This record gives sequence, C-alpha cells and structure tokens, in this order.
Amino acid sequence: MRISPASLRIPLLLSLLGACLTGQALAASFESDWPPRGERVWVGPGLWANRLQDWRVVDGRLECLESRAAKPMRTVHLLTHRPRDKGGFTMRVEVAVGGENPSTSPVAAAGFLIGAGSDVDPRAAALIHHSWGPGAGIFAGVDATGTVFFHDLEKGPFNGPTEPGRTVKTPTGNKQGWKILHADSVESGSPASNAIDGDPSTIWHTEWQKAKPTHPHEIQIDLGDTKAINSVQYTPRADNIAGRIKDFEIYASEDPKNWGAPVALGDLPNNAHPQHIVFNRVAARYVRIVALSAHENRPSTTIAEIDVFDTAERAAATV
Repeated sequence: MRISPASLRIPLLLSLLGACLTGQALAASFESDWPPRGERVWVGPGLWANRLQDWRVVDGRLECLESRAAKPMRTVHLLTHRPRDKGGFTMRVEVAVGGENPSTSPVAAAGFLIGAGSDVDPRAAALIHHSWGPGAGIFAGVDATGTVFFHDLEKGPFNGPTEPGRTVKTPTGNKQGWKILHADSVESGSPASNAIDGDPSTIWHTEWQKAKPTHPHEIQIDLGDTKAINSVQYTPRADNIAGRIKDFEIYASEDPKNWGAPVALGDLPNNAHPQHIVFNRVAARYVRIVALSAHENRPSTTIAEIDVFDTAERAAATV
C-alpha cells in the first residue's frame, strides 16, 4: 500500500504544509522537514514527486505548480513507510491555496492517495499519479469548497463532485430559513425558488418563450439572518448550456436596499461543474447575484443551485 499527499487541478499553487504518518516501516513515523527558507525543485529524501518539475519546496512547504487539465492529479509518494496489514495508523496534512492571486477550479482538491499500487513493486507504485483503474487507490481529500470526500479511483477518474465513485460528507440544513427576495425574470415552471431548493435537477430560468429579456439578470436571496460568509457556489444546469452564467457580480449586504460594491466579480467556465467563488469574509443577510452575460451570448440566465457559506465553518463541519 502506498500513501501519498495528492493534488488535483489546482489553478495556481497548492501548498502541502506538512504530513504525518505512523505505521510499520523503517522508522516509527515520518514528518516533513523542509528548510524554512529558500526554494528548490527536489522534494527531499524518502519522497518521489510526479513529476519532478511539477513540485517545488519553498519556505518550509511543498507546492504543486502544475494546473493544466491535461495533467490532472499530481502526487508525491512517501517511499520509506508502509502501513501494517493489521492495526491502525494516522496521517495529517495541512493544505492551502497559494500564489499572488489565489483561485480554485470547480474540481480543485487535495489530500491523500491511499492503496495505490498495493499489488506491485513499491518502486513502480511510486510512479502512480493520474492513473485510474484496478489498484489505483482511494483519493481521500478536501475540495475547493471545504467538503471532505472519498473517491474510489478504481471506478473512474476524479472529475469533480458529481462523478461516480465519490462519497461526500457535507453539512446539512444550511438553507433553512432561506427565501427568494427578488428575481428580475422567471419562466413559467422554472421559479427562482428552484435555485435554493437543494435539488440541482431543478432550475431557475429567466423568461424565454413569450419574451427573451436580455442581460443583466439577477436573483436576490434572504439567508434568514445575518451570518459571516466568504463564498458562493453556483451550480449550472447540467442538461443544456443555455443560460449558463459567464460574467457575473456578487453582492452581500445586511440591507437589501443598499448593496454597495460587489464582493466578487469575474467570469465562469462553460461546464456543468459547481463554480466556487471565494471573497473576503463579510457579515450579510442578503446576497445578490447578477449575471452580466451568458455563454454563447444566450439572452437567458439559468441556475440549478446556489449555496452560500463560510468556508472555514463548512470545513469544520465536515471533519
């Protein structure tokens, strides 16, 4: 069995700040001991990086540099330790998104790859990175939203939160008391309340049959009470690209008549994966999402689901 820190599609850098493991091996335990100052490509003795150029050690931490979709899962294997066949072991790794302009893709994740190459020579097992299939192991990690998950790579590659093989542990009941304050346009049969009903198979759709109002479109949500928030997750409709938001602005306020400046703005990719948007933490009861444009210049806006939360609170709830 191989145990390795693993990272997946991190747009800038993912810092592995430390790892700890106990098990039957050449020594009783392992703890990272990278130099507190300086920078180098070599990850250190007892470790094997896939690939060498995809990682660097800088200021006491290990950073993943590769972010292209063609190079999805990057791994660093621990060569000196193997768990016992019986008994327990513990592992710990601290992860963070780094870089001058931190951002995360909807399928960004980091954690441990457990059991990869259990039936092959350890030297061959250390080469495993974005492989899937028999003996590929279990990817146990946390995604960009702070959600803990376990993904069986024998069943298929990890491509985000909706893929087969993934078991997710998430907090529940966070939308109790939510209601729609305002939506600028609604198509019959696709009410704005679908955006907060907890069911991504239902959607809010702006009017498109009798009329086709153009952008901007917006939806305003009352969270029920004031709370600390620093993240909005937008889940696009999965069955059709029509109305998927491209350019957006997000506002958060304690007063629905005074929104102030946007807390986040930018553009989103054209896919069905949940889009995770992080901003500076604010206290707010009301959230306003403005779609400035849609992909392929469609006039409508669609939303399958909106989630609003504090990433630190959500991560604590999933541990």
